[in-house]
Amino acid sequence: MIKIKPELLQFGTDRIRALKSGWGKGVFCLLILAFYSIASSAQGVQRKLDESVVRAYVVVAILKYTQWGQNTQPLDQLTLCSVGEPLSQNYLSNAVRSFAHPNVKAFNYYNLDDKNSYRLEDGTQVEAKHCDVLVVGPEFDTRKALGADKSALYICDGLKQGEQDCAVELGLTRGKVSFVVDLNHAQSAGAVFSSSLLELAESIEGRR
Repeated sequence: MIKIKPELLQFGTDRIRALKSGWGKGVFCLLILAFYSIASSAQGVQRKLDESVVRAYVVVAILKYTQWGQNTQPLDQLTLCSVGEPLSQNYLSNAVRSFAHPNVKAFNYYNLDDKNSYRLEDGTQVEAKHCDVLVVGPEFDTRKALGADKSALYICDGLKQGEQDCAVELGLTRGKVSFVVDLNHAQSAGAVFSSSLLELAESIEGRR
């Protein structure tokens, strides 16, 4: 099994009790499984679970506990894209396969012939305009550079808080992985976060 650094967990004893006794149990269980139950390699070699892995599984937890509007694809058809080298990028594909629907794909950004596009490890490509969720990293410049012509759910990962307009910002609070949500940006992407997910947020911005 993979070992986790305890200091990365955002859950205090009081929050764990509340989640166990209330309607936040689903998200709580999902995240705890993400942190503690990720299988190791076939050789059974133990390795430490680092912050990037935790971030990737938090992204997937957010997707699983988000309701999508009529104009957005259902969870099993979402196209997840990453750009700007988010800290979770190298682990998103595994996280998606573990906890999301197998049809959900995690595409990485690349530039070919001055055209903004995304691709999988097998070379499968998708245009930026087809991304339903964008996980944005610190090397991200502007949304305009993505060439997206439709609203997408933006999740910032590795940026300074408030540096970009995102529905969710992943960060560290007192050395622990946490996230902030902006309900207005989520609404513009046709997404609604469950009350269970909001219970785990470090802070909530926008109108409820």
